[in-house]
Amino acid sequence: MKGKILVASPELLLDEIFSKTVILITDRHDEGTLGFVLNKPMALHVSEVSENLKNLDYQLWEGGPVATENLYFLHNLPGIFDENIPVTDDIFWSGDFERLEQLSRENPGILNGHTKFFLGYSGWSPGQLEAEIKEGAWMLIERPDFDIFNLNPRHIWADLIHRHKPQWDLWRHAPSDPGLN
Repeated sequence: MKGKILVASPELLLDEIFSKTVILITDRHDEGTLGFVLNKPMALHVSEVSENLKNLDYQLWEGGPVATENLYFLHNLPGIFDENIPVTDDIFWSGDFERLEQLSRENPGILNGHTKFFLGYSGWSPGQLEAEIKEGAWMLIERPDFDIFNLNPRHIWADLIHRHKPQWDLWRHAPSDPGLN
């Protein structure tokens, strides 16, 4: 499942956390599955949440409801960081914040369009995500067919629904709370 995309089904429209979310699965192991929400920007920047990363003025994204006090990042610069966990052939997960800070000092802007920063992550216990997919809560897409580092968060969910599940098209423009319609 690693490297695949989860798209929340219309069943989750009333879910406070996962309504209209698009998630990249970044890891799967004996303890469960982990991923990051790609389309929920926060009103914060990296420089505002870390004393050591004051010169990183990059958008923060809500990665999910687990460990929301922790900072994570994905990138597509494999030759620059020593510590890389491949998610796909061209997306990597790294925890090398020292190198990140050094890069941003030496070459401001090098990370633009190549990194995405998250507070928290989304996680499922063993078998939980598979059960939710089987129940219809999620659509699974084999590979990201879009650039996760430069996407329009307002439209990616609706675009993926339209391209991969046209039977859900009716829900593309539904308000987050259909009861308000």
